Amino acid sequence: MVHKNGIKALALVVLLLLAAACANRGLGPQGGPEDVTPPALKSSMPSDGARNFHGKKVELHFDEIVQIENPFENVIVSPAQSKQPTVKAIGKKVTVEFNDTLRQNTTYTIDFGNALSDFNEKNALNNFAFSFSTGSDLDTLALDGVVLNAQTLDPVTNAVVGIYESADDSLFVSVPLSRMTRTDAQGKFLLRNLPAGNYRVFALQDLNRDNFFDQPEESLAFTSDLLPSVALREVQDSVSETDSTRIFSHYETDNKIILRQFKEETSIQYLIKSERKSAEHFKLFFNDGVRELPRIEPLNFSMKSDFLTETTSRRDTITYWIKDSTLILQDTLRMLLHYEKTDSIGVMVAATDTLELKYISKKAFAPQEGKKNAKSSAKKKQKQEAPKQEFLRVSSNADNGKMECYDDLTLRFKYPVEHFEQDSIHLYVLQDTVRIPLTYEMKPTGSMLSYMVYNEDLDVEKKYVLAIDSAAITDIYGHVCNKQEIAFELQPFEQYATLIMKMPQAKPNAVVQLLSDKEEVKEQKPLEDGQVTFKYLHPGAYRVRMFVDENRNGVWDTGKYSEKRQPEEVFYYNKKLNLRANWQITENWSDFLTTPLEEQKTKLK
Repeated sequence: MVHKNGIKALALVVLLLLAAACANRGLGPQGGPEDVTPPALKSSMPSDGARNFHGKKVELHFDEIVQIENPFENVIVSPAQSKQPTVKAIGKKVTVEFNDTLRQNTTYTIDFGNALSDFNEKNALNNFAFSFSTGSDLDTLALDGVVLNAQTLDPVTNAVVGIYESADDSLFVSVPLSRMTRTDAQGKFLLRNLPAGNYRVFALQDLNRDNFFDQPEESLAFTSDLLPSVALREVQDSVSETDSTRIFSHYETDNKIILRQFKEETSIQYLIKSERKSAEHFKLFFNDGVRELPRIEPLNFSMKSDFLTETTSRRDTITYWIKDSTLILQDTLRMLLHYEKTDSIGVMVAATDTLELKYISKKAFAPQEGKKNAKSSAKKKQKQEAPKQEFLRVSSNADNGKMECYDDLTLRFKYPVEHFEQDSIHLYVLQDTVRIPLTYEMKPTGSMLSYMVYNEDLDVEKKYVLAIDSAAITDIYGHVCNKQEIAFELQPFEQYATLIMKMPQAKPNAVVQLLSDKEEVKEQKPLEDGQVTFKYLHPGAYRVRMFVDENRNGVWDTGKYSEKRQPEEVFYYNKKLNLRANWQITENWSDFLTTPLEEQKTKLK
């Protein structure tokens, strides 16, 4: 009996120990440093840098289980092969099997970029590449640099960068690059194992993966001159960690290349869309500005009067105001649109599209009344059927009574204005309770839906009233305005900041742009006598950008590869400016040519 009880007790102890062990296992590793070490290459077949290799497969053995992210896209073999090699990661081994014949006496590079990492923590073996030669010599020269967005100077990630073995620059539009790599997260690239020679370097956001520039939507960059391949040198870096410093190295040259990537301005013309969001008008949207207004041929309506047309400044959007009341009430307008568009070979040709423009009033979706409420609904309907006069509503940029000190009073309307009775619209300045009349000029703003009340003598220390009499303004549908007054005053100068930028070394055709913290252009001015002044700025954070306006057209111009034209140069002031009310600050910007271009935006003072 005692023996049986002892066995039971022993079994219970064993079960408790097993349960405790299982519980500890479930908690995972207790303590210990985080694994931040990338995989290390232990051996390979052939060896890295081998000569006279004629095999069909390369094997790489690492010290831990590895994985490769999207090998088809991220692993690049140079010189390029017509058949993509097969790249696999199984356990601690990576194999690269060639499906094309290797060229004789040629140095090959297998560039993994940052795609290879350990399986558990995904620590990437950054910029890992493997090389071998099919001849007795191994090429060891290189070209390196950074790819930046030409307008914003942001680094371009994952762009294809490459060269041709020929100096013929026409190859870029018809033949795949012969040696390639990709940019990393900082936009940096390294083309390794190059023979001695002079090369033109190209970068490409390759949308169709054919490794040459053949799509108008592809961004590109190129060097204007041939550049020599040079020797690599090892550079050691260090990263401080919690209780140690980790040392790692990378390779670079002494001749860093800056590639400014841009997208060409295309002149492809086509109709993007048409829409009718209001009963009174419809819009046509084109990819580029139209040379002539399209011709409209009605299909299910007749036109008693022409549409009133309005175009944007680029002439790429056209608004058609419908003046005929019967057409306004028609929910669907079908028409033929005759216009010009670009054909497949880039030639402008005549085109005709059938448009069906629908507008369904929200009233059509009103819920039906139940039988109980039929009698009350009939009474409501009789009241609703009584015509209610619609007045022209006038709003302004001074609805809150305040205007920017540099602004003019602007009146806004729902529909285009047909007529002003200027004698019935009065501008006054207030002196105590006395209204003193002022002269003004009613000026168009470029939009049919707004007009400017212009008086050049408005003062920040005074108060004003615009008095509008009844029926003083009439729109194209005959709506007239009610009597109303708009009281306003200008913001005092003390609420603004002033910024003076001095740039004596800048070219005389430079244009300086003031940017918001979100990179929006708030204002731009041409350089005058080596400086620009920005007045009446709202307090806040700003950046400053400058571009060299080569053709003096007042806008930044992109490049054109067929003309071998680079985009206009751009520089960033590497300091964020925090402006306060009633402040004037002066900044001396003289280092835009000496500060590396890739650091002007990323390394702020």
